[in-house]
Parts: sequence; C-alpha cells; structure tokens
Amino acid sequence: MLAMLEIGGWKFNAASRTLIHGDYSIQLTKTESKLFELFSSNLDIIVSREDILSAVWGKSDYHTGRCMDVYICKLRKILARYPSLKISSFRGLGYKLTLAQ
Repeated sequence: MLAMLEIGGWKFNAASRTLIHGDYSIQLTKTESKLFELFSSNLDIIVSREDILSAVWGKSDYHTGRCMDVYICKLRKILARYPSLKISSFRGLGYKLTLAQ
C-alpha cells in the first residue's frame, strides 16, 4: 500500500483514504481507494478488466464487473472536478489513468 502519493496536482493519503486537490478533499471508500491505488501505480498503462476485478474484488463475474463500472464512474466524477487526471476506457482492453494534456 502506498503511504502518500502525488500525481497530477492530486495528493492521495492511503492511510486515511483521502484524495486532495488544493482546498478540495474527499474521503474515498475502501473500494474507490483500492481502484485509485491500482490505477495510479499503473499510470499510462491499460489495466485489463480482469486484472482490476482480481486486484480489487478477488473475483470476476458479470455482477462484479457491473459493480466495477459503477465505482470507476464515481472516480471519474471525483477527478472531473480538477481534470488533471483522467480515466479512459479502451473497449475490449480495460482502463487507463493518464495525466490530462
């Protein structure tokens, strides 16, 4: 587990599961935190749906996959407030966290 991570103007405190950008601060859920850690440790690398499901949920089935989509949507909404980081979808491949240009 990462202790403190700084990426794209965001600071992530893994111990408290807090994501901070300037004066904005939000406490992530345990699942959102695991997702953010996985994406940030694989910056600019496409992470497959199967790898995400295995790393975060420990299983891969249709219902868990749909749940993953919901949590990724929630993270995208959080990051959209200060769009220096972006989670992109790659059909048939997975997702990638990138620094916005």
